[in-house]
Amino acid sequence: MCIRDRSILVDRINQGIIRSERYKTKVAILSVQFDVSEHSDEEQSFSITDDFEKAVVQRIKGTLRSTDSVSIREEEEQMVSVLRTGLHEVVIILSDIEDADIISVILFRLFSSINLPIAAGGIDFYVDADVGVSIYPLDDEDGLALLSYSNSAMREAKKRAGSNNWQFYSQDVHLASIRHRRMEVELRLGLELGELVPHYQPKVCLDRGVIVGAEVLLRWTHPEFGVVSPQEFIALAEQSSLIDDITMRLITTACRQLHEWEAAGYDNLTIAVNISPVQFRNPEIAKKIIAVVIENDVSPNQIEFEITETVVVHNMQTAINILNQLSGAGFVITIDDFGVGYSTFGYLHNFPVDSVKIDRSFINDLSSGANAAAIISAIIAMAKSLSLKVIAEGVETEEELRFLQDLGCCLLYTSDAADERSSVD
Repeated sequence: MCIRDRSILVDRINQGIIRSERYKTKVAILSVQFDVSEHSDEEQSFSITDDFEKAVVQRIKGTLRSTDSVSIREEEEQMVSVLRTGLHEVVIILSDIEDADIISVILFRLFSSINLPIAAGGIDFYVDADVGVSIYPLDDEDGLALLSYSNSAMREAKKRAGSNNWQFYSQDVHLASIRHRRMEVELRLGLELGELVPHYQPKVCLDRGVIVGAEVLLRWTHPEFGVVSPQEFIALAEQSSLIDDITMRLITTACRQLHEWEAAGYDNLTIAVNISPVQFRNPEIAKKIIAVVIENDVSPNQIEFEITETVVVHNMQTAINILNQLSGAGFVITIDDFGVGYSTFGYLHNFPVDSVKIDRSFINDLSSGANAAAIISAIIAMAKSLSLKVIAEGVETEEELRFLQDLGCCLLYTSDAADERSSVD
């Protein structure tokens, strides 16, 4: 069905806005216009064109619903509307967008999908597209205005040479989108060229005063852009499906490093690796991890996996299954950045957790007031009651160290500055 009544489109956009207000997310409106290489005679054009338009809509819907990194909210299916608005014209409404950067990923997957031949009426159509994008609430909070802005942006996209152009209504967002695409390409290349380098943050046993292991962290120095922040390149990896490859390579690197340390006479050390929350959408991730460690001939109890509380809350049953597989194989499980975000202790009874790592922000705040000290004391007392080890990081003064020792914190990461930290989390 072709919807030409703008009020229906605006109503759909407003529905998305209401939903996004509730969940504190964003809505993206994509105005799409196609250029089709195949033309038929007038007697055939109506039926073939109608079939073609329907096929395009189905292709788009399939692409959007298979883009698992689009949906931020795990509890409910993302709201997606794909509406035909005219000859070779479609409006796409996406809600549940938490980070505007993901829209760039959607666009590239959309172009890749529709550039494949689309069959209709016995004819293969070859399609290019121009797309304009507006975003709630970045561009406006009114549905009609957002629709107008996406149409305006689409017309700007059509003015540029070539095909498959896109334009955000906001120039700042558009420039960020171009950089996002460039950095995704550079990340893929950098991964192959070995630009992502592992660094090891030593873990010290406070009781014995000796190094017992390390956390492996990634850093990326780009030949043109210099040091790329971990927040940027890890987000890129999660959105572009590179995160699995990076994590498996990192686990392999950790295994090889353990063998090197053992050959140098340092036995029984452990290495911690972060697992991204995105990876917990894959129920096969535990099997892949176990296979990599077995292949590298390392004892599982020498590998520690750090996960965030986000994994626990948003992917409860899947997380339980995956963590049970990893724990059952002998791996150590740690909750990273503990005490921030959802700050719930109840789930620890249901998960095979061995230790918790106190979020560094509490350590940094120790000197500024009593609240941080009270929170740290509560975390350590809770962990002790559950027979969990407590790990701290970001300790910079003797006073902070003595405070943690007095409370019974047993492990400590000797860390770099917080803004230099680059782990897969």
